[in-house]
Amino acid sequence: MPNGDEKGRPLAQSSKETWDALYEQYYEILFQYCLSRLGRNEDAAAECVHRTFEITLKKIKSLRDHPNIGGWLMNTVKHQVAKYHDKTRRDILLFRQMAANMAHETLLGRPMDSDLDVEAFLARLSESERVLYERYYVHEEKAKEIALSLGVSEAAVWMRLSRLRTKMQKEYNFIEMQC
Repeated sequence: MPNGDEKGRPLAQSSKETWDALYEQYYEILFQYCLSRLGRNEDAAAECVHRTFEITLKKIKSLRDHPNIGGWLMNTVKHQVAKYHDKTRRDILLFRQMAANMAHETLLGRPMDSDLDVEAFLARLSESERVLYERYYVHEEKAKEIALSLGVSEAAVWMRLSRLRTKMQKEYNFIEMQC
């Protein structure tokens, strides 16, 4: 193991070097695990691994001496996969309700439920939020494609999507919704 000792602990000294070594050593392993658990969805796998390494960065000083850092990373990524599944179920329900409301408005010319006024919600979003909503939820573009076209990192797109989901949840009181 060029980036670690016999227990898989990084040999690097600074927090940045430690994080870089962990990323180099474990990214592909964690990514492949996520792919297998998320139906080969590369965007979802990348999101889970990215969030795992965000957590790792926040805790890097305490992890430097962890006796089983590979196990810790695997448990963290498993938790991220579970959270992704939960979030996806909530997003699907939210999207279906919004789509049903849009269809009802189109057919009857009036809102089905004033709490789910999709057009009003979209009108309250900034231009960049509306574009992100349409590209990701309506046109089903991958986060990587959106990032490339916007000239931002994929992590920035995931963060913006997270904020957008939070707005949708607050708007439609889905924070405690159960699947």
